[in-house]
Amino acid sequence: MPKRYQHNILNTFIVILLALAFNACKSKKIIQYKISEDNLLKDTIMAKCTLRYKTVKTIEKNIADNEFQYQWITAKASVSFSSNAETNEFDITIKGKKDSLYLVTITALGIIDIARLMLTKDSVKMVLYPKNSYFKGSYNIINQFLHIDIDFDMIQASLFGNSADFSENDKFIPFINRDNCTYYLSTIRKRKLKRFQKGLDSLKKPLQTMIIDPSNFKILTNTFTEAGEARSYKAIYDNFIKVNNNFVSHDVQIVISAQKLIQVNVHYTKITNVEPLNLRLNIPSNYTPMLPQ
Repeated sequence: MPKRYQHNILNTFIVILLALAFNACKSKKIIQYKISEDNLLKDTIMAKCTLRYKTVKTIEKNIADNEFQYQWITAKASVSFSSNAETNEFDITIKGKKDSLYLVTITALGIIDIARLMLTKDSVKMVLYPKNSYFKGSYNIINQFLHIDIDFDMIQASLFGNSADFSENDKFIPFINRDNCTYYLSTIRKRKLKRFQKGLDSLKKPLQTMIIDPSNFKILTNTFTEAGEARSYKAIYDNFIKVNNNFVSHDVQIVISAQKLIQVNVHYTKITNVEPLNLRLNIPSNYTPMLPQ
């Protein structure tokens, strides 16, 4: 297998972890839902919808009430990773138990295992088969290596578009975008956000903005922009399909704009609640560590 391809596989793990770091802290169609009259009013004269104002606390509660519920899960997805006009495609399988552990397998050509990743509450293990190497350690090591701040709860929440617990330190400001009839949660006020988006103002602190579907309170997009640096991260959720009694996004797009433009597209082909699974990750004795132990 070409070394360049192996490198991109490892990059994809990093990109996914990086995106999960901001995505769970708290993509573009609104489909398959009946909008409640309690939330949405129709302006019959101007042909524009009007949402009722809701506080941050109310929006957070509605997001939590509409999250995808499961105990044991199996999911399969096709992934496309693009960077510097170069694209690689492969498949992933996710198996896990909520609040306990997840096993992620990356496969090429549908049959060749390239890498496996085991996530538990306090540890991360990864085996990269083509390089006969592995990583084993805590989330602190991953955070130091990637210069981000993630944990198990953040990753778990983001796998299927749920949200982690909102922190009291996250001072979000709620407002309504009446052009597309969605709720916004932002760390800056609406007027400043519009000026920044038009290039008329600069950021003095990091910006996070979430777009919320008013019909089901699913997160449609989540964008994080660093202050003073030309770096932004965006997750877009789309193609919501009902699994049991919950709607789940089956298409996730992650776009990272920094020194390089990186895009990861994840298309879930299967998401199923399952019976208990026996999940293990074996590290061959002759494999060498990827990072210093």
